[in-house]
Amino acid sequence: MGKGGVVIRVFGAETQRLRGVTLTLLRPEKELEVEAKDFYELVADMRERYRNTPNKVIVVAETGRAPGEAERTATISTLEHSFLLFPEPARLKAIYIARGMDSGIKRELSGLERIEFREPVYVYQGSIDFEEDVELVILETERGVKVISRHMLKR
Repeated sequence: MGKGGVVIRVFGAETQRLRGVTLTLLRPEKELEVEAKDFYELVADMRERYRNTPNKVIVVAETGRAPGEAERTATISTLEHSFLLFPEPARLKAIYIARGMDSGIKRELSGLERIEFREPVYVYQGSIDFEEDVELVILETERGVKVISRHMLKR
């Protein structure tokens, strides 16, 4: 197995409130390309380096692998909250918010509000909370879509 390059991306986490939804968003802080020594040793170095630095997500991704070889990626998080907003760090394109209306026995959705993101903002893990009238949130990313409903938060 040949040694290739490695890209290290560092994100800073912040909590934002958007139309009744409070969630953790990641903003890119730094991107480095380094010559790979041992991939797992580099991951261990990054874990140690950021161990006492709160609110960071670090992605270590191997590049330049030979065709047919699996790419290796490791994600290190120093976030306190552990709700999985998306399976891997992904650039957020838009958030859709569905509010509910009481109609007697059940609640009905009243349409979707869309919040679009033009600047580079990512989601991965963190916290999410809804105001009382929000029933669900749809996170649209460059890597797919995730629906988070009110009942998923009540565990």
